[in-house]
Parts: sequence; C-alpha cells; structure tokens
Amino acid sequence: MYVNDIEGILLGSNLQMKLFADDAKLYSSFVYLSGDLQLVCNRLLAWAKEWQLQIAFEKCCVTCVQRISSSDNALKCNTVYTIGDHVLRNSNETRDLGVIIDNKLNFSTHISAISHKVHVRASLILRSFTTRDFVFLTKAFVIYVRPILEYCTPVWSPYTVCNQIKIKSFIFRQHGP
Repeated sequence: MYVNDIEGILLGSNLQMKLFADDAKLYSSFVYLSGDLQLVCNRLLAWAKEWQLQIAFEKCCVTCVQRISSSDNALKCNTVYTIGDHVLRNSNETRDLGVIIDNKLNFSTHISAISHKVHVRASLILRSFTTRDFVFLTKAFVIYVRPILEYCTPVWSPYTVCNQIKIKSFIFRQHGP
C-alpha cells in the first residue's frame, strides 16, 4: 500500500520506474539523464522519510548500459549521484530479480553464475542418491536443476557462441548428448 504513490517522484523528469514488491528501478536514456536522476533521488529520500520507510542503500547503485564508450556517455556514467548522505556506487553489473545484468548486456556473468549453480545442484543430486535409475534422476534434474537453467531465459538467452558453449557444455558433460 505504501508504494502506490511513489511514481509521483518522477513528475517533471525524463526517468521511468519499474516496481516489483519493495524494489524500484529508475532508468532513462543517456540523452535525457542530465540532472534528473539526482533530482528524483532527492525526491525518493523525501518520500521515504514521509512514509517512514528505510532505503536499503547497500542495494542501490548506478549502472550505465551502453554499446560503445564515447566521451559524452563516459562523462554521464562517471557522475556521482547521492541519496541524502549516501553516495550511490557505480557498478558494471547489477542483479535484478535474480538476473545479473552487466553494462554491455551480454549476460556472461549471469550465465557463468547459473552454470556453476547448476553444476553444484546436479552434483549434489548425484551424491545424495545411491540409485542410478535414469527415470528417477531425470525427474530430479527436471525438478531441481532445469528451473535454474530456464529462469528468465527470454531476458538472458545466450546469443553469443561462447555463452551457448558454457550452457551446453554443462548439460553434455553431466548427462551425455
């Protein structure tokens, strides 16, 4: 109920906001970023104080997503933004709803992380059960491993050959072709 009016902090700015539960993501194009982000950060702090809500400053960061690094974009990426006395750290990657998004949108870090997680989970299944019944192990894989591989795939779907190899190498290494 608290967050229904949070979008009011965007009035007069060129920023957009996405909300999910108690998370808010502010974003804009570099063309429009200018001082709007700092203005909205100031409004966010005032809004949080009005509603007596705490901001998780350790989760707050600025990530500039860009295809090329031009001098104009580099200047905007190096701008220091604050929420009250807290300086927002600049980060090359951020986690959003479980997906690691980097500033080049290539998702290599995310794919490496899920490949590792899938390997650990599949190995745990093999160590935990003495049976080697194909049907049983397939069900365990489908229930405990496959959701990790499939979570948000429309967002991070591996489009580079390197990332496709990372995903496929695990599956073939563990389970054969």
